[in-house]
Amino acid sequence: MTTWRSISGRSGFTALAAVVFLLALLLVAAGRPQAAAAGGVGKWTDLTGRTGTNLTQAGLVVTPDGLLHVAWIRDGAAAGTQDLLWRDVKKTGGFTSAKVLESAWAGLNDPSVVYDPSTSETGVVFGGIRSTSPSDPYDGLTFTVTPDGGSTWQLYPSGVIDPPGSTAYSSPVSAIGVDAWLYTTWYGSNGVWVHRGLDPSAPAYDYQSGLGNYGYYSDFGLDHGGDLWLVWASNATGESGVWAARVDQSSGAMLGSPVKLPGSTTRFAGAQQFDMMTSRVPVTGRPNAGGVYVAYPTGYPSTKVVKLWKLTASKVSSVTVATGSRAKDQTAVAADGKGHVWVVWSQEASGRDRVYVRRSNASATKFGPVRYFTVPKGWDTVFHLAAAARGGRLDVLAHLGGTKGEATWHIQFKPPV
Repeated sequence: MTTWRSISGRSGFTALAAVVFLLALLLVAAGRPQAAAAGGVGKWTDLTGRTGTNLTQAGLVVTPDGLLHVAWIRDGAAAGTQDLLWRDVKKTGGFTSAKVLESAWAGLNDPSVVYDPSTSETGVVFGGIRSTSPSDPYDGLTFTVTPDGGSTWQLYPSGVIDPPGSTAYSSPVSAIGVDAWLYTTWYGSNGVWVHRGLDPSAPAYDYQSGLGNYGYYSDFGLDHGGDLWLVWASNATGESGVWAARVDQSSGAMLGSPVKLPGSTTRFAGAQQFDMMTSRVPVTGRPNAGGVYVAYPTGYPSTKVVKLWKLTASKVSSVTVATGSRAKDQTAVAADGKGHVWVVWSQEASGRDRVYVRRSNASATKFGPVRYFTVPKGWDTVFHLAAAARGGRLDVLAHLGGTKGEATWHIQFKPPV
């Protein structure tokens, strides 16, 4: 079985042949992301323009050149259609111009961005339905890649990569590349699936099946030692909470049994209760150290605590990162090459949300002081958070809503001196 096959025959995630899209479209219409913009530490900048929904969850990855690559979807120009877009965030926080990678699809779901070091190619994996024609091969999970840093893009020519009958088109997708294999995960009310490779005849494994229905928001974390983890949220009766399991990298199947992260539920009114975020479960591996880390708001009926769990093959442990009298609504987590773990959360204050950050020491055993920035005026609520650590800074993407609509904004944090 082969996997990410490149045009040159190298092991990668491009295809043997593809339609090449040369795209340099600058989006200047009202409510659209503008050309290159300035940003930086402590400065909010609109990254996506209006997306048309509060559900937008951008995909992101940092490549060895230090660029942060971001992909997202928005409502298309024609009613009932959607577009897939891309732009880069420079180390100092400025943006490159936005590009449209795919346009006027009948339906798209939130993408994931992956990087293949063997070919230096960056790809966007996404689920969608391109048209209502029954002969259109793009009806499920597929990807588009750039082999040259973003000037040209290639849509996977064979159509979808998920098994027939799957629901990958209907949920946000998360993807990761490990040892030249692409792993994807998606979810629905009756399961949480993992699929290995590009062959749609290969099975997709349901990690939620032993818990009951209603698993959501799955994502991958890779341990520096090589262990691949899946994390997800379960609302199954009697089995609610944040769950984790190791992935068998030879097949995509579950290794061992899943474990519920201790403290992700709270005993209330005689039962274990869980307040689930409507976002991918935030997870990261530390690039040069062991462990996979998961951050999540906990407590019931109000989530007033942010916990951070460390997952290893032998042990699951946790620390409390934030407490207080106010609810913590959304979280994100990232790790840098020096071992620091950054935990991000949102919390309302005086009618507008704030985005808070704490950074650990290099051994990820203690956390420093809290920093925060209030969201821009006219944007009251944080619906989703994502984060990436690079060059001593933390990039935070916050999907915001308010009187001006919905858009994903960017800001950078630096650790306190």
